[in-house]
Amino acid sequence: DIPDGMNDPLVVLLPTGEAGPLAFRMLPVEFSRTKAPEGAVLWFNLSGRTLYSKLGTAQAIVAPRQTAIQLPPGKPGDVYHVLVDVAPEQGEEESVPLMRSSWVKEPGQRHLLFIVPDPDRKVPRIVAVPERMEPEPAAVKDAAKAGSGKPAK
Repeated sequence: DIPDGMNDPLVVLLPTGEAGPLAFRMLPVEFSRTKAPEGAVLWFNLSGRTLYSKLGTAQAIVAPRQTAIQLPPGKPGDVYHVLVDVAPEQGEEESVPLMRSSWVKEPGQRHLLFIVPDPDRKVPRIVAVPERMEPEPAAVKDAAKAGSGKPAK
């Protein structure tokens, strides 16, 4: 079910390994511009491992088979450092680095990052899907301004 109050959901179907109508599990994610604005990173952790993410100064922990929205600091065009680790498993003492990079906060874009199990590796993989956002209609912008107490132009 889609939770009450989720106005603009993106529904991801995850395979369960079962047969028939139970073959997929639905994972609804809030996809509205207010919750996931331009520059946001939406994490979809489809693996069985916990993920630690640091995008600039913004930090997130994404539990197994859960989602998170992370908002890197800065304005479009700014560069920020990316550090992604996989939490240690039983018998491991330290987290395992998954990615070290620098990204640019692209104007008019947000990123969907899927953490997927990889049978050939001990740690999961990251599959990145950039999403180009359509410009917000003027009527929506005007309504948002009017609702915030600022005069509409």
